[in-house]
Amino acid sequence: MLGSLLGMISLSGEKYAQILASFLGIGRAADLYLYLSLVTVFLFISFTINRLDSINKRISKLTKEIALNNAPKRIKNKEV
Repeated sequence: MLGSLLGMISLSGEKYAQILASFLGIGRAADLYLYLSLVTVFLFISFTINRLDSINKRISKLTKEIALNNAPKRIKNKEV
C-alpha cells in the first residue's frame, strides 16, 4: 500500500509532492521519495521474513505428522 502511495505521489507532479513534503515537515520532495521508498523496502523485507517463518512452521508440522504416521509401520517391520 505504501508503494502505491509512493507511485501516486510521483505521478502527481513535483509541485504536489513538495506541498506534501512541506506538510509533513520534510524539506524537499526528493527526501520524501527517499523516506517513503526506504519504509516500503523495510516493510517488504519484514513481510517476507514473516511469510518465510510461517512456511517453515508449516513444513515442520507436516514433517512431524509424516514421521508420526510412518512410525507404526517402522515398528511393525522391526518386530517381524
